[in-house]
Amino acid sequence: MPAYETVERNLRKAMQCYACCSPEGEVREVAGLVLASSGIDYSVFNSVMFTSRVESVADLQTRITYAQVHFKARALGWSCWLCEDLLAPAVQKAARQFFSTRGLKVVAQPPGMIADRIWPRERRPAKMTFRRVENDRTRFDFADVASVVFALPFTISERIYVPESTWLSNMTGWVGYVSEKAVSIVSSVVSDGAVGIYSLATVPHFQRQGYAETLMRHALETAHQETGIEKSILQTTHAGVGLYKRMGYRPVTNFSVYLQDSCDFRE
Repeated sequence: MPAYETVERNLRKAMQCYACCSPEGEVREVAGLVLASSGIDYSVFNSVMFTSRVESVADLQTRITYAQVHFKARALGWSCWLCEDLLAPAVQKAARQFFSTRGLKVVAQPPGMIADRIWPRERRPAKMTFRRVENDRTRFDFADVASVVFALPFTISERIYVPESTWLSNMTGWVGYVSEKAVSIVSSVVSDGAVGIYSLATVPHFQRQGYAETLMRHALETAHQETGIEKSILQTTHAGVGLYKRMGYRPVTNFSVYLQDSCDFRE
């Protein structure tokens, strides 16, 4: 399997985990698409991802039309997580303009990275304790940190991360504490022979002190102990590429994330 496929498939599995957070959540697979809905009207938690290569603009149009109809019927904003390696060259050139005409705006273009194994630490681990997300306290703390760092309304973060059902999916969460204060979070998803790292974040006052890396390494080491898998993947900002390269990751693909809010298509 090409490296970019491992990254894309793991992300696809991760996005489907959000369908477990509410009774209205669902995952639907149709020709060339997987539609994963949390049932909550917040675009990034209702996703569209392609499951096969898009060979023409007409093919792209057909798939996105289906997605728009699907989410409009449910009055939900949604997002398209587009792996550029799944687009034929001619489609890559036309994609940005096409999405614009459909009212979808690009909000992020994260590189996808992979490591066969992460390299040894360059510095001592930060002093913190780790707790798996598995009770009321850790679920609330995960939601609280995610709300602060990712600028999510707490009411949304609470509905996504506090339900026990979210963590009964393929997603495993960790919270890092300093003197009983939740300072960092990370989630992981094991799929397609790799451990996917998601939602890695540290509250502002504790950033740049090594807490995120320490927590991430703990999540990866635990996943390795439990599954035997060392390979891991992630998506990052362009500014974060250098940090992850020093840990042994290499860029293998690029994503474009397009959003459409529910208010964009309400009459």
